[in-house]
Amino acid sequence: MQHENGARSWLLVGRIKMTPRRDLPVARLDPKALVAAVVEGSQDAIIAQSPDGIVLTWNPAAEAMYGFSAEEMIGEAMARIVPADKRGR
Repeated sequence: MQHENGARSWLLVGRIKMTPRRDLPVARLDPKALVAAVVEGSQDAIIAQSPDGIVLTWNPAAEAMYGFSAEEMIGEAMARIVPADKRGR
């Protein structure tokens, strides 16, 4: 999707399956904490939404891309960042 300001964004949906390796010190990390660290440290905007379109997570890269802080977006409708002419598609 291309936004009015020229920025492009994509929706990526997927799952991460993590299998800890016993020979690595990282294996002692909580998998949920590891995924959270990856999301927070990513240079890509990663946003999770509920089935009804409410923002559940908003990482720092999403803040940079869309100009809204996590505090402003979590609990709000994803429609807030969708350009008016692209809504309802």
